[in-house]
Amino acid sequence: MKIGFYSPYLDTFGGGERYMLTLASHLSKKNQVDIFWDDPSIKAPLTRFLKINLSKVAFKQNIFKGKLLQKLTSTRAYDLLFVLSDGSIPLTLASKNILHFQVPFKFESLSFYTKLKLKRYQHVVVNSQFTKSFIDKSFRINSTVIYPPTDVKSIKAANKEKIIFSVGRFSANQLHPKKQEVLIDVFKELSKKTQLLLVTHNRETMKCAGILYGVTMGEDGVSKFLSLKFEEAEAYTNR
Repeated sequence: MKIGFYSPYLDTFGGGERYMLTLASHLSKKNQVDIFWDDPSIKAPLTRFLKINLSKVAFKQNIFKGKLLQKLTSTRAYDLLFVLSDGSIPLTLASKNILHFQVPFKFESLSFYTKLKLKRYQHVVVNSQFTKSFIDKSFRINSTVIYPPTDVKSIKAANKEKIIFSVGRFSANQLHPKKQEVLIDVFKELSKKTQLLLVTHNRETMKCAGILYGVTMGEDGVSKFLSLKFEEAEAYTNR
């Protein structure tokens, strides 16, 4: 089979990309698999950062960027297309199409054109029951929940510790803010006896932390781990 994958967020190296590329890697063992992205040099850092074998996956020009006739002609050449949606629904003439949502988008109404494009997708897949509750209501469909893949072989049992761990993209400008400030207020007293770990890019949230841990990646794609007290990090950035 000739299979194509597309994510408009590919260069964010996020959970949706891990979800999609894990499937692409698996299917590439017995099929021709293409990833639609204009810059093929992204393949190497994706492989290193997400630790996914993409050796049999090809990176090709984004077929969804062209004119309508060009997009229809290009998509028609594929047996299956898997699209990670940014809220929009690309028009495709592939034999089979799967639409995937990582974000609980909310729309009050759908245009006739959107409904028409949606009919080209045989399956709509979401990453959680929470996302499903929004997508089903917005698009008037019955989506399928397939949870993100987990490398269970690498998970090792350990002694239980008093740690509360919260991770996500935290921004008031995003469609799915995690409201860390609420979490901090709720667990402020509890954190005297329990360690609270938050993963964030929010400066105000980081001010509440005793110690900051970070990961930075240079142009060579090699990750480096950092550990600083907030005062040290603030002094460093103000130089």
